[in-house]
Amino acid sequence: MNEGSRPYLLVFESRQRNWLERIAYALGAVAVIVIGFFFLTVALVVGALLALVVIARLWWVSRKLQRERDRDVFEGEYKVVNRSESERRR
Repeated sequence: MNEGSRPYLLVFESRQRNWLERIAYALGAVAVIVIGFFFLTVALVVGALLALVVIARLWWVSRKLQRERDRDVFEGEYKVVNRSESERRR
């Protein structure tokens, strides 16, 4: 580097904010937090409702399948009767 040239530095100088700006920023931050809270609440409620719908649908389908499976089962009593050779020939 040349002795006469200096590297460029990016300097951010913040000025002091007055009380009106601080109040405006605080109100904006509170508004963002409140709106975020309501969005989170709505998202949780919608998620819970969606989970309930999925669970209810699974229950309904399993109930229907159970009914179909039970419809194919015959229940009753039976008695084994041994017949003699002469009765079987008739």
